[in-house]
Amino acid sequence: MSPCITTAARTFEKPSMRKTWRSIVEKYSDQAHFIYELIQNADDAEATSARFTLEPGRLIFAHNGNRHFSISNPETEDIDFNEGRLGDINAITGISFSNKTSQENKIGKFGVGFKAVFQHTASPLIYDTNFRFRIDKYIVPSELDEDFPGRKPEETLFVLPFNHEDRTAEQSYADIEKKLKDLKYPLLFLTNLTDITFEIGDLIGLYGKSTLEKHILDNGTVAEKLCLMRNDGNEIISEYIWLFSRYFYGLKYSVGFFVDEEGSLIPVNEPAFCYFPTKETTGLKFIVHAPFLLTDSREGIRTGFAHNNQLISLLAKLAGAALLHLRDFGLSSSKRIVADNILSIIPMDENSFCKIDDTSRISFLPFYHEIKNVFLTQKILPTRNGYASAKNAYWAYHSYLTELFDDEQLADITGNPNAKWVFVSLGRDGVQKSGNRVWLSYLDAITNTALDVDHLLSGRYTDFYSRKKDIQGITAAFIEKQNVEWLHRFYKWLNESEQRTEKAKLIPIFLDQCSKATAAYQSDDTGVHLKLFLPGPESAGYRTVREDLLQNQETQKFIKRIGISYPSLRDQIYNVIIPQYGKENATPDTDAHFKVFFKYYQQFPEDVESFLEELKNLDFLTCFMKNDETHYLGRGEELYFPNPDLLDYFEAKPTTLFIAYDKYKSLIGTKNEKMLKSFLIELGVSETVRVYDREITRMEVYSRKDIPMPYST
Repeated sequence: MSPCITTAARTFEKPSMRKTWRSIVEKYSDQAHFIYELIQNADDAEATSARFTLEPGRLIFAHNGNRHFSISNPETEDIDFNEGRLGDINAITGISFSNKTSQENKIGKFGVGFKAVFQHTASPLIYDTNFRFRIDKYIVPSELDEDFPGRKPEETLFVLPFNHEDRTAEQSYADIEKKLKDLKYPLLFLTNLTDITFEIGDLIGLYGKSTLEKHILDNGTVAEKLCLMRNDGNEIISEYIWLFSRYFYGLKYSVGFFVDEEGSLIPVNEPAFCYFPTKETTGLKFIVHAPFLLTDSREGIRTGFAHNNQLISLLAKLAGAALLHLRDFGLSSSKRIVADNILSIIPMDENSFCKIDDTSRISFLPFYHEIKNVFLTQKILPTRNGYASAKNAYWAYHSYLTELFDDEQLADITGNPNAKWVFVSLGRDGVQKSGNRVWLSYLDAITNTALDVDHLLSGRYTDFYSRKKDIQGITAAFIEKQNVEWLHRFYKWLNESEQRTEKAKLIPIFLDQCSKATAAYQSDDTGVHLKLFLPGPESAGYRTVREDLLQNQETQKFIKRIGISYPSLRDQIYNVIIPQYGKENATPDTDAHFKVFFKYYQQFPEDVESFLEELKNLDFLTCFMKNDETHYLGRGEELYFPNPDLLDYFEAKPTTLFIAYDKYKSLIGTKNEKMLKSFLIELGVSETVRVYDREITRMEVYSRKDIPMPYST
């Protein structure tokens, strides 16, 4: 035994030094945290398998590590420590020594970490291929004569008898039993260990790790799909995780996304890991690991250190890249990994993270910014069958819109050939009604625009404050591209809502007898008029619904509801007769039209004002000039009744036009003469000489001698 060790042991026995020793041993609030320290050292020793046996009076731990205990000259410990060749026994019996300073990818300090066992034992025993010894008084090694019965060849074995003066064997047993049954992913971030077994009486438990897939990706990224198994004696539980890892100066850092048996992402709520769990909450729904600089208790991440801040930044970038790799893995395996439920995984609330310059705790805010940037700049927003970039992503107000309109139709409606529906299982209206402002704001930010029914049908905005962008909407060209089966589905959907039916009246959603798209109604200054009719003998000359559309009962219901019918008298006037007068080289039958106009005048006095305004613009009234047998066509405002006084009055103006009143009396019948005259007068035909007022100019006042001076105008 080294004189230095003996002296140190006596020093720690002094009452004044007991608190110092206790601060070294009891760094962990978790009384069984030393379990992780033993596992850590097994992994450092390149073990692939480890086992615990818990008995009423002791804990046995063994592993099959390739690296066995070593010892170096106590006289040269300082030099060996600085040069990284300090022996394991020197480290485990020292206070501040570690045999890991030259192995930066190792987890912690053997010397200090192992001291946690003294929370439960006063004299741990260690059995190795080269050495067998007991440690007393915390740091004093004593060689053992006998090997441990049943130790396997090349196995390193620890025995921790429960002989602590301040803790009973029952307390230690209970603490360790609970810990062994509930270790948090003890193998996930280790390099070598793949299984840990434990025995507690008749109970046999297991923690296992197996690699299902492994990919070497760009930027030195290693992607592994792992199966993590756990058996606490009751049932075997398997969990699956995609783990992405990179190296920073030889130090491994990782992000992990858990998936179910089908490969779909599932959220988890785990603390940050530094090989094993800390008590640092991340606010993330996936797991992160890095070789952080931790507080002495290994429970928190130290703030204010560039090393830790840099690791957070690297982890955030790795998380963003990992999502893209998960997208690609899903595409290559035909199993979508990044789907709509990605929203339950990614961080979407910026305000849930503390600021980066917060000195009280470590900030995971870079994950929010990095992942959001990926969604804004990369083709990763989930569509029904693939992915879209933000500029081509359209979010439906109602998820059923994505069922009715496929992506090709959406592209036509929006005028964007690359348009895709995204988050098809999630309607914006539903998110808004749920009150989830965080999701609403985030999804609005990473998509091109949100589309509601009115937006799709007409391309118009419905809300000044909305972020919807102008689109084409349903056009005639769009409708003409669709097959009849889809049109029937479309009409059925429109018919399910009175609001949709009303909006559809002025949109070209129907095919006429020439397979041209048209709206059912047209709107003008005089109101809204039906311009599409049912086919039939009385519809000759009208625009009618294509007959095969009427073979579907649901479509028939919609056509009836929207108001399409056989032509009425008004329809005949507005849709057939009046348009003839605007066509070049047209020869309308003015006598027949006059009879129709007069009939409407008789039957619909409530519509007479707008109706007469239409007729006043038409040259359809037969007229003549005195002493001229030729008949002309004119407007009412140009004509006079042919009474004797007016005929004489305009003797000097032979081009004055007179209505062919006798002709119309004969056409209409004398019994309707009173109403005929009223009709002609309302059209503008005058019974008296029209007098027109005009204000003359000042020059005219001075040039004429027949006007009183000087104030005449």
